[in-house]
Amino acid sequence: MHIISIEQMKEAIKHVCFRQNRVVGFIGPSGCGKTEGNRQATYEAGARFEPVLLGQYQSVDLKGFPGVKTHDSGYQDAVWHPASTLPFKGNPRFDENGPLINVFFDEMNHAVQDVLGICYQIMESSPRDRKSTRLNSSHANIS
Repeated sequence: MHIISIEQMKEAIKHVCFRQNRVVGFIGPSGCGKTEGNRQATYEAGARFEPVLLGQYQSVDLKGFPGVKTHDSGYQDAVWHPASTLPFKGNPRFDENGPLINVFFDEMNHAVQDVLGICYQIMESSPRDRKSTRLNSSHANIS
């Protein structure tokens, strides 16, 4: 593990997340400044900070839920309703033409396994799939 200062963390976020459109993760004890450093780096980059406190989420909060759409002909098919908690194109909570969004997955060590699985899927998605969203994580549970 490499120990860095908050200023070094902020520069890493600006370089890796905002310039390279890649995911970066930070590990450290509660209260060491990961969230605030992310918030500051995000604002300095002119982006929007969107923290997601994973200990408070269930999988449906992140992946959405299925539904049924009935057509005029009576035919029904399955549709997926995306979660409104994350920024994506078409979500009315987030302006598609607004600034870049830094989604900060926090409290990973408090998240249930299925929520962690969804977070890893989101973080591994290609930048094209993330719709101009930058992702960060902290409090990873290392064993």
